[in-house]
Amino acid sequence: MNREILNLKNLSVSYGDINILKDIDLSLKKGEILGIVGESGSGKSTLIKSIMGILDENASIDGEINFEGKDLASLSLKDYRKIKGKEISMIFQNPTEYFNPTRKISKQFIETIRSHNDISKQEIQKKSINTFKFLGLQDGKKIWNSYPFELSGGMNQRVAIALSIMLEPKILLADEPTSALDVTVQAQVVKELLKLRQKLNTSIILVTHNIGVASYMSHNIGVMYGGRIIEYGESEELINNPKHPYTKMLINSVPVINGNIPNGIEGSLPNFQDIKEGCVFLDRCKYASRECKIKVPSAKYWGKSHWSSCLIENEEIAL
Repeated sequence: MNREILNLKNLSVSYGDINILKDIDLSLKKGEILGIVGESGSGKSTLIKSIMGILDENASIDGEINFEGKDLASLSLKDYRKIKGKEISMIFQNPTEYFNPTRKISKQFIETIRSHNDISKQEIQKKSINTFKFLGLQDGKKIWNSYPFELSGGMNQRVAIALSIMLEPKILLADEPTSALDVTVQAQVVKELLKLRQKLNTSIILVTHNIGVASYMSHNIGVMYGGRIIEYGESEELINNPKHPYTKMLINSVPVINGNIPNGIEGSLPNFQDIKEGCVFLDRCKYASRECKIKVPSAKYWGKSHWSSCLIENEEIAL
């Protein structure tokens, strides 16, 4: 896991005068699982939608999205379509966004696969049923002939995962893939994603508000707030030695069986149009100083790959 497959350089996304993402720098290696964590509204989904090339038409992108030597941000729609689905695929938070409820699963698989590969319907069916089995879905023929509304939410999500990996993409973008599922089904989906990475050496970007899920699955974690990455590091290091006050709040908000009552995070995320000068976490940070109001913090390194963006001396920040 040492070859870089994706690199984002100074990536910014805006809608008119409103910045959603600001100067994102991230890299992803072959076979790596990168967790992106943060509350809803922090810009996580916009980040992976920009990689997938499915932002709204009025979105403006600055910076680079380099995938195996190609800057995706500068590709034509025709060239981007050749990559989407085949080399970079995506799992949506809600599988109902993925499937047309009026068409059978079989028709949707055939249409998607044949848009990239010229193979027979019989071959697609055989491979689909094998993929269902790999993901723990045993009655493959029944699923193949079903409509999405005839399947449970957990089954629909696993069928969506099956479709996203049918072409064995190099990168899988997972947007809150477990948040709409029951707890027991969440655990199954997590195990299946880990099994996928082990079998195919797929690189995965996992977007989640659950820092516990991210720490369990990911090699590295990036913490997002207000459209910026404010802390990044190897999962174990970041969880055991968090530096940014927001990261510490996220960790303290996770329930633990027989543990202390988790602490909620006071306040709410700022609206993107209200983010002006200074630190993006200013309004919710009890350690904020006058300097935080006027200066955007730069990255401070705590090790080879662990950094955070905060002006406060870390010794002052209690866990």
